[in-house]
Amino acid sequence: MRVILALIVSALAAAAGAAASTHASLSVASRQPIILRGQGFHPLERVRVTLVTRVTRVRIIRAGSTGKFTLNYPGVNVPRCGGLFAHARGSSGSDATLKIPLPACQPA
Repeated sequence: MRVILALIVSALAAAAGAAASTHASLSVASRQPIILRGQGFHPLERVRVTLVTRVTRVRIIRAGSTGKFTLNYPGVNVPRCGGLFAHARGSSGSDATLKIPLPACQPA
């Protein structure tokens, strides 16, 4: 009985570890111009990325065979006293959000 319980616990721990390692995420590779990196998406998954700075931009990209992508926004910069919000949703259900809040800027 103890052996079966130990096997069940180890199987659940392995499944939880696998689920945690496949969690989709977004990060900023550059702010001038904005470059976003995504990882943890399903291989070759179609991903819809919404970027909100002063204007909202929507782009669709396909993740690579490793579930990663890099998305450039030429000519789009994070304003000096501005924030950034990005959301990526994959066609297979992967989901990631990135929020960089507005900084406390002094008046010019």
